[in-house]
Amino acid sequence: MRKINELEKSLKESLDNFSAESQSALTAFDLHRRGENLTEYDMDEMARRTFYLMTDFKEHIIKYLKDNQK
Repeated sequence: MRKINELEKSLKESLDNFSAESQSALTAFDLHRRGENLTEYDMDEMARRTFYLMTDFKEHIIKYLKDNQK
C-alpha cells in the first residue's frame, strides 16, 4: 500500500507542477495579448508542457511497476 501512496504522491506533484506552469504561461499569454487569439506558438507551448507531463507520468508508473515486479 505504501508504494501506491508514493506513486500517487509523485503523480500529484507532476500535476501540481503542470498546473502551476500552465497557469503562469496562460497569465503571460493574457498579459501580452489582450483581445488576441492564442497563436500557433502558444498552442505548441501548451502541447510541449502536456508532453512533459505525460512523460513524467510514464516514468513514475514504470518505476512503480518495476519496483513491484519482485
